Order: sequence, then structure tokens, then C-alpha cells
Amino acid sequence: MVLKGVRGKPFENRYERKRSEMFGDPEDRMRMLDDLAWNWKGIVAKVLKDKFNRKLFFRKPNNEDLYRLLSLRTWTLRYKLPLDEVLTVVLGFWDNVVNKRRTRILPKQRGLGCTIPCLCGDRSEELIEEYIKKVRAERLR
Repeated sequence: MVLKGVRGKPFENRYERKRSEMFGDPEDRMRMLDDLAWNWKGIVAKVLKDKFNRKLFFRKPNNEDLYRLLSLRTWTLRYKLPLDEVLTVVLGFWDNVVNKRRTRILPKQRGLGCTIPCLCGDRSEELIEEYIKKVRAERLR
């Protein structure tokens, strides 16, 4: 039995479409995500080099850390902060935490000073939210 629509045409069930029609080719989407991640890695590396005189290293040659860096992009868009301000807040905290745990403090730090999962983790997002609350409170005074 074919269901009829309002004008007598066969009823089209929108939930029976193929996934490829709805969302596009999965391989194309993954290629686009990879391109976005690699472009964002370049932007983060440039900001780290110019503003902080640090270099972005990857310990593991996998895409997990590359995709984790996209959370920095999400935070810049969500909280409407520039990338260098986000990195200032997050790296400032992690530098203090890591330097307290080290037996000696390195005078010239070349890398981030923390791992990429720490840099892009939940605690870092909480730091950014606390920073925004503090800045807004100061503006209201």
C-alpha cells in the first residue's frame, strides 16, 4: 500500500533516504576535517612561534592530537576570544603547574610545556570560562 500525500502524490518518507544523500560522502568529510585540522595546526604553530617563542611538537605521529587542537578553534569561536588570548590563559596556568612539579626550571623553554591533551582538555576550558567571568566582572566595575 502506497501512502498518498495531500495532493495525491506518493508520500515521501524523509527518514528513508540514504545516509550518503543526507550527509555526503564520509571520505570527503574526513578529507575536509583533515584539511581543517592541518590548517589550524599551522595557525596555532605560527601564533606560538610569534607571540610565545615556542614550538609545537607532536609526541605521537597520530591524528588524535591534531584533532584535539580543533578544540582551541571551538573555544575561540564559542567564547569570541582571539587565539593568542586563549593560549595566554591556558599556557600561563600549565606553566605554573608544570614548573612546580619540576626539580629545575628550564630557562629557555622551546616546547609548549605541557601535552596537547592538557592544553585542550576540560580543565583548560574551565580556566577560559573563569577568565571570561573575571574579565566581565572587571568591566562592570
